[in-house]
Amino acid sequence: SSSSWTMTSNRAIILSGVVANFIAVIVAFTVREIKVDAADSAKQSPKPVRPSTLKSSASGILSSADDSENNAGSTFSKFRPMQGSSYEILSETWKSPNFRRYLVLCLLTINVRMVFRHMDATLPKYMVREFGENTPKGRVYTINPAIIIVLVPIIQAATTAVDPLLMIHRGTYISALSVFFLAISTSLPACVLFVTMLSIGEAIWSPRLYDYTMSVAQEGREGTYMAQ
Repeated sequence: SSSSWTMTSNRAIILSGVVANFIAVIVAFTVREIKVDAADSAKQSPKPVRPSTLKSSASGILSSADDSENNAGSTFSKFRPMQGSSYEILSETWKSPNFRRYLVLCLLTINVRMVFRHMDATLPKYMVREFGENTPKGRVYTINPAIIIVLVPIIQAATTAVDPLLMIHRGTYISALSVFFLAISTSLPACVLFVTMLSIGEAIWSPRLYDYTMSVAQEGREGTYMAQ
């Protein structure tokens, strides 16, 4: 009958999202909160042993095994977030010079972030108004996640040694320049170029902003910095 339930594409997308979130919640409860000391790990990493230096006695073998277990267990410890009231957390965080510099950086990137909200909210309406109901607004929008998925790992792997602030500076310029395609031309290719250039800039600067956030955040206050 016409009233029977069918699995449409929209329902399949929503259902897959619900299932994925349910699995993510279960996995989240299995994640251990640990603190890894990179310095200690480097110092305590086992050195290669030459065959000529191996001890043949049973006591020597057992002693070496015990030492290895102790070293392996001392490279990480349980992570304990800093506790306090909301007022204490905000007051302590605001007194940090690193936080004030980070806040200035966030303020400087607000205008660029507004461009992304334009792509999410107003670009589809703009395309329908200018090019009609059948304009491929969904396909144009999918350019963004496609570029991010492909370029982010490549760019970040190639620029690991570059300072995060320099990458943020360059990437935000590229993203900001993307709007000029729409200012110059009212056409579908201009929309495609806008989303493409905006996405390339995002792949450059957005991951490094998170990198910079973690580098300046006080230990135990990472969540407060990420909430900005």
